[in-house]
Amino acid sequence: MKKGKRFWENNKGMSLILVIGCVALLSVVGSMLLLVTTNNREMKELEKRMQDTFYQAESGSDEMVSALEAISEEILREAFADMLIQYSEFEGNDERGQRIADYFTTALRNKLSAGGAAIMSDAVGTTLVDVVFGTISEEASSLSTKTNKIRISDVIFTYKDTEGNESKITTDICIQAEIPDIENGLNAGSMNSDFTDFALITKGDVLMQTAMSTQTATIDGNLYAGGDVKVDKETTLSLKNANKVLVKKDIIVEKGTIKIDNTGKIASGYGVWADGLKILERGKLEGISNFYISDDLTVEENGGKVILGGANTEYVGFSGNVSSEPSKRNSAVTINNAKDILLDFSGLKNLVLSGNSYIQDKNWGAGNAVMQGESIGYKDMQAMYLVPAECVSNGTNPMPKNDYYEGVVKDILSFSYDVTDPLTGNVQTFEFNLEPYLDPVNKYVRRNVVLDGGATEFTYLYLNFINEAAAVRYANDYMATPYGAAIREQIANLGASEIKLAQNNYTLGNTMAYVGGVLTMAEPNKASGADVFRMQSTSTAKQRQKALFTSFRLTSTGTIGSDWTSYDVVGNTVLNETAASSIPSGLHKYKYGGYDFWVANGDLTISSIAITGILLVNGKVTFSGTNGSVNGLVIATDGCEFTSTTTLTANQTAVEALLYEPEVAKYFRVSAGAAADGSYGYLSSEAVDISFENWQKN
Repeated sequence: MKKGKRFWENNKGMSLILVIGCVALLSVVGSMLLLVTTNNREMKELEKRMQDTFYQAESGSDEMVSALEAISEEILREAFADMLIQYSEFEGNDERGQRIADYFTTALRNKLSAGGAAIMSDAVGTTLVDVVFGTISEEASSLSTKTNKIRISDVIFTYKDTEGNESKITTDICIQAEIPDIENGLNAGSMNSDFTDFALITKGDVLMQTAMSTQTATIDGNLYAGGDVKVDKETTLSLKNANKVLVKKDIIVEKGTIKIDNTGKIASGYGVWADGLKILERGKLEGISNFYISDDLTVEENGGKVILGGANTEYVGFSGNVSSEPSKRNSAVTINNAKDILLDFSGLKNLVLSGNSYIQDKNWGAGNAVMQGESIGYKDMQAMYLVPAECVSNGTNPMPKNDYYEGVVKDILSFSYDVTDPLTGNVQTFEFNLEPYLDPVNKYVRRNVVLDGGATEFTYLYLNFINEAAAVRYANDYMATPYGAAIREQIANLGASEIKLAQNNYTLGNTMAYVGGVLTMAEPNKASGADVFRMQSTSTAKQRQKALFTSFRLTSTGTIGSDWTSYDVVGNTVLNETAASSIPSGLHKYKYGGYDFWVANGDLTISSIAITGILLVNGKVTFSGTNGSVNGLVIATDGCEFTSTTTLTANQTAVEALLYEPEVAKYFRVSAGAAADGSYGYLSSEAVDISFENWQKN
């Protein structure tokens, strides 16, 4: 009998089993590798989000310090004024210094204990979700036996970004007040009053308005304007030798020129601080300075030129991500209806734009801006943010207002396009799916625009992105399609324009360069991170508060009131008044030690002026005539206008010499009270030091 083969000796089907087994094993290994890769990617993305939130929390802590500085400096001023009122009751300067220290620590501790985080809410961004103060106590300073130091123990700052990532900082904060030199105030030594090196201070606008193109007004020294700085004629306004050009509103130039030359004063955080820059028809802005701009740099009309640069200079648009409203966090460069322009940033070391541009009609109202993906953008690029006509049932966008109806936009937003291979001639069709970029609930927004002088109203349908990052990705992907080529053709409307970028560019959105008629779109090389967030933090309060004058307040009332000075000009008798016949009506002129002190209650127009000292005007001052000059400080509550060639030059020596004169100093004190020897003290905003201890983050 034949002996049969054992079953394992029969190899029929074994190869198939082995193949199936190998495939299964490879599938398992592949799945594991895919899982590991996916996890690694998710971990990397999570790590990046955590890093961004970490930087945001760190910059937010700087915002908190800025708020505490403002509060502490205000209380220190109160403490100093309190001491002056009771000056004669103290036996000596040591007791007076102790009085300031006691007042400061007691008042600050009480304010922080009562108000908590609420008193700082106006100075911080929307990313702050909670602040918890621990114990608030006084402790002796290592620099002095006086108890002029406050410690806030176990402070917890909690921050959360737009995606819900949270970061906490636990620390102690120490606030130390510098007790001023009672005999000479903080003018002694290196501690100078923080307004004496200004050439011009005004609560209103600074205007250069004259029909003569040869006229130039010059401000040589620091400048504070509570309104706009504006040139709207073919003249020149020259700002130079300033580390603080502080403009509460906008710098605007139309037809004329604004030249800013702060060579020798370049240092990070110092330079031009303004809400926005606006370049209108044939306006020219030349700047060798740092620029820190909250809102846009906007080129509105034809022929505008912006040339910025200088060794180690930077332009920083800083307000991004501090508001839920796009129009308040753009900090971008926007070109509207303009051609034959020049934007030359090539001389800058760094260009930092921490916001994106947006679309906003003047009739839409607040909160209705439409998000874009550029940090430097041109108006003709806005077409890419419309819902494509292929995604609209009636095939048009925009459309007459009456043609719009609910459901006109298709449920799935996508469109196809053809690409022809230049070598083979073969045509390949691609699908562009818009869904991944858009808010899944509200994929588009409807905005109405009035055209033809109000005769026709159109409805525009704009894409509604998940966030700025999605808008940036969409713009890049859109520009890679044939529709992007159409956008490039539209850019040709810029005409003989040049847009040159800086050496280093840090932006949240895409940027455009336009050189030799060629458009180059660059992706952001730093969409988030420490540099941008630190700039936002620095700008929020710290630099402006520490740069602004703090020893007096401006008022627009009919007389110089008690919130600015202890005395009215009208009816006040001061020694050494010059004969009234030699000066304009309403102006009082005094001389002390070779320096002039001029005071006017009401608007003042001066021609051919020549002053070395201080000009104080409770109203608007207008400089007319020929070659006027003030070598010292001009203060005007309601604005300053130049209609002729005039030069204002800061003279710290002259100003401080006048401030030692009691009859001059009283105009700069909130509370009256001279020392027995006639000396006065003036507070510098550098007099408060805040530091972190026991710093921990998670």
